Amino acid sequence: MFNVSRRYTRQPGRTAGLTGRVEAVSGLRYLTPRPSERDKVDAGRLYISQSGKSTMKRKTRAALLRVLVLAAILAAFLPPPHRRGAAYAQEAVPAAPALTATAGAGQITLSWDAVANAAGYELWSWWDDDTGWQRLGGDSLTGTSYTHENLTAGTTYYYQMQAVDASGVKGAWSEQVSATPQEPAQAQT
Repeated sequence: MFNVSRRYTRQPGRTAGLTGRVEAVSGLRYLTPRPSERDKVDAGRLYISQSGKSTMKRKTRAALLRVLVLAAILAAFLPPPHRRGAAYAQEAVPAAPALTATAGAGQITLSWDAVANAAGYELWSWWDDDTGWQRLGGDSLTGTSYTHENLTAGTTYYYQMQAVDASGVKGAWSEQVSATPQEPAQAQT
């Protein structure tokens, strides 16, 4: 079974006739008698149309409409998918420097080729398990050579470096190079 409760009210300004409004619907899919188009009902957010078929809930329909409007706005302002890469292209990451090490008397001279888009370089050295990798030259290393001085003769020193662009993006690491400084020449008297 099903229940339909109606409430009748007299319209202001009308002299004859009552207007009915369905208050609640439960039970079967079809109403007898069917309500007019003006009598479509919200019965617990379930709409009953003239054909008696239920349609989407009001909140679901409103949410779907908001999503469609947002999608239309985004589509209007975003470039087409095939052009998005060009519109948001990032600058190239600096390449790895080609590092070379030349041993001297108590020192090692390091040199490298300049890297495109590099604002500076980070140079790291390792020679002892206790000290680990140490940064050389600080933040002011902008040239293409560096001399590591006051080194212990006979100890092998390892080096690696990377270029850094103006926005702080670090490039790839160079190949690791090594060198062993020689004993300083004895002054002859």
